[in-house]
Amino acid sequence: MLRAMLARRAPHLGAAAFGFAVFLVCGGAGILPPGNVAWIPPGTDWGYQWVAWLYFRHAPWGLPLGAIPGLFHPAGLTLANADGIPWLAAAAKLASPILPEPSQYIGPWLALCFVLQGWLGARIAECFTRSRVGIAAGGALFALAPVLLNRLKHPALCAHFLVLYGILLCIRREERAPRAAPVLFPAFVMGIHPYLALMALGLVAASLVRHWWEGLLDWKGFAARLVGALACLCAVAALLGYFMLPSADVIGEGFGRYNAEIFTLSNPQGSSRLLPDLRIRGGQPEGFGFLGLGVLLLGVSALAVEIAARARKAPPLPWRRVVPLLVVAAAFAAFAMATKVSVLGRDVVDLSFLYRPFGRLAGSLRSSGRFIWVLVYVLTTGAIAIWLVRRPRLGPWVVVAALAVQIADHRGVLFTARFGEPHPWPQQSPDWELARGAFAHLALYPPRCGDGSWVCCQGFTPPPRREDMYLAALAERLGLTYNGFGAGRIARTRLRQYCADLQADVAAGRLDSATIYLVAKDREAEFRAKNPAAPCGRLDGELACVSPDARGPFVDRLSAAPPPPPAPGR
Repeated sequence: MLRAMLARRAPHLGAAAFGFAVFLVCGGAGILPPGNVAWIPPGTDWGYQWVAWLYFRHAPWGLPLGAIPGLFHPAGLTLANADGIPWLAAAAKLASPILPEPSQYIGPWLALCFVLQGWLGARIAECFTRSRVGIAAGGALFALAPVLLNRLKHPALCAHFLVLYGILLCIRREERAPRAAPVLFPAFVMGIHPYLALMALGLVAASLVRHWWEGLLDWKGFAARLVGALACLCAVAALLGYFMLPSADVIGEGFGRYNAEIFTLSNPQGSSRLLPDLRIRGGQPEGFGFLGLGVLLLGVSALAVEIAARARKAPPLPWRRVVPLLVVAAAFAAFAMATKVSVLGRDVVDLSFLYRPFGRLAGSLRSSGRFIWVLVYVLTTGAIAIWLVRRPRLGPWVVVAALAVQIADHRGVLFTARFGEPHPWPQQSPDWELARGAFAHLALYPPRCGDGSWVCCQGFTPPPRREDMYLAALAERLGLTYNGFGAGRIARTRLRQYCADLQADVAAGRLDSATIYLVAKDREAEFRAKNPAAPCGRLDGELACVSPDARGPFVDRLSAAPPPPPAPGR
């Protein structure tokens, strides 16, 4: 039985293996071991998510799921707002006793994304052919999608296989409408990333409309499933803490800037060997939607095949059943353009008036260009489908040829180290170990923190530095909270109050005896003038100070250090 099942699924396994091979030739082999954290570069989304996982791993379980009280202290953070893939992080936390210290799950997750991309791509191709070659080649073509390779820098958003599953819900033949999948799928995706969850919700709505049209659902069943899907999504969002942030903290800058432009489907933006790059403006790399030369040629030729089939009066394809999918893909593509329709880097039409009633939604989905992915995968599906259905013998080999062109043309895929060389951990003073157990907090003065739009406290806090990843990881290793760093969405309102209180305490000489203060160079003179009795010393080039009431070996080390020189210019 197992052998028969493997034989039946051989094309799908082949496509999944191809996806894994793509990951490996991008340099992924070195990042697979959970114990290898040296590859994670500071100042990147990989680094931000890894540090969030470090704090979550040793934090107590609580609500919201994924709460991280020790990072961005005292406001705290959640894995959801750190784009930390909450479901995966929770599973890794349960497995924490068998994981090395430190550890990471970003590398294994990225590998899984490529494997499932190939597998579900093959499932999509299987809807149109029984050819093993066609199924395997179709899945492999999805696994080599440029939009997927372009998102390696953002692990949670690499889960494009979820978009493929949503498309599969819309196109596969059903004897009856599925009960659980449409209701639970968007909620599950919410535990990976909210952008993908909204795409999943739209695709589920399209699948339900199709089932309604085909008589598999009555209007009550349609409404119940759609409302259930939305309710489950909102419940998971609440569980993960998405609704805990005030609207002012959720809204950010960039809607209309981080958008897709008219020619995004054919603009390689440096990823093609043969096609020229078209001009774009700043922010529009977020709307990258290049199909790839292989898929472009497959699509153009598929259109010619369909026109020829109509000319010879071949039976029409069942286009009506995919109308809801096409409508949803077009709607997401329009949203990807956002408020400014752009052509070759120039904004030509302003659609701001359409989005004014939805200010909070638009502000929270500022990188609207990402929604072009649905159209990218729908068009890829259509090109494969027409060839496999209209020309069942030749079609599979045409898809193979398109895959070969895609491989040959894609710049920077084969044997390209997408993850770079290992990053050596910087030398850190052994004197930090003296603080273990004697202090509870490591506080930067001012905090270096921010999200994708703003710093935490305008006029006071600078953005995080690249090397702060190592400092935050050191604080976690010592069991200290940390009041800075970077994340996708942060509690700016609460942090602004904290910044005001911190400044007032420093100005009044009210230093907390459980806190180590790391004072920025441009604030040293001010800090020392207000707290002349505070023991201070330099550790790793930074001025570390504690309250005069603090006691212990770490305080003795600071007290024994030579007086710190004044900051330059003071």
